[in-house]
Amino acid sequence: MKKNKKGFTLIELLVVISIISLLSSVVMAGMTAAGNKAKQNAFRSEIMQFVNALEMYKNDNNGLYPTPAGIGGYFYVAKNNNINPDEIGGVFLAGAMSRYLKALPNARGGNSGEAWYYATNSSLNGISWRCSGGVGVPGYVIMVVDTYWGSNFGDWPTAEYSEDNFTTPSVPVDYLRCFSLK
Repeated sequence: MKKNKKGFTLIELLVVISIISLLSSVVMAGMTAAGNKAKQNAFRSEIMQFVNALEMYKNDNNGLYPTPAGIGGYFYVAKNNNINPDEIGGVFLAGAMSRYLKALPNARGGNSGEAWYYATNSSLNGISWRCSGGVGVPGYVIMVVDTYWGSNFGDWPTAEYSEDNFTTPSVPVDYLRCFSLK
């Protein structure tokens, strides 16, 4: 008698299913990483647009960066998914920059603690900020809390602050990554 073999054995099916599962998990992990990288790149792009807008603001305002009237310095904190960012000096930056930007950058991360900061250095409560390795005191500094980004801003230097315009050694802040044109 001849046996007619039709279909697959149970072992063959299990092997094929396990291979498909393995391949799909690798593809999904790659897609997640690509999505996170896209968010980070979009945020970096928005920061660079913000920097360009700051320079346009400066050109239109006698060489000054945005600082609320009557306040020597300015510190803006934009946390992820926070519609009303914390601003020392009231809601100001979004209005001041509206002529140059549609919207201020959004941290775009998955953690609600992710944030970026904009600080002017015109006597901000006696504290000045700069990027580590920098010389002097820049007009402004943009900082990113890199704790939640997982060192995706490792190419930016850390931030440091001083209470005496950097005449004595400064205090570095390891989790803050820093950007400044000056």
